[in-house]
Amino acid sequence: MINNLLYRYATARDKDELIALGIKAFGQYKEILGDDNWELMSSRLGNEEQMTGLLRKATIFACTIDGRIRGMAFFIPSGEATEMFKAEWSHLRLICVDPEWGRQGLGRTLTEMCVEHARRSEEHTSE
Repeated sequence: MINNLLYRYATARDKDELIALGIKAFGQYKEILGDDNWELMSSRLGNEEQMTGLLRKATIFACTIDGRIRGMAFFIPSGEATEMFKAEWSHLRLICVDPEWGRQGLGRTLTEMCVEHARRSEEHTSE
């Protein structure tokens, strides 16, 4: 059991910590991605303007341990089309856990929170 674990909504005040967590969590795949792909990915993860945009449109669930964000998951509601997702689809984005806290169920719990939020928000599933 992890002491001082709290699941909560993340807010704009958490922006710097969310950015740092994304870079750290996905950084464990740097060698697999290769230099060019990692450079592109890390620049997007570290983009403050992009994170500000996500904070405006997403519901963000965070897991804190001892007051520091150690996991995060972004729920994007329908109406937000991307190159990969149709506007009528809601989707999850940036689900990650600090590698030091992996394999403890944090990511699964954050994903379940997103799914439950989608149900409460009456998001529709594709047929």
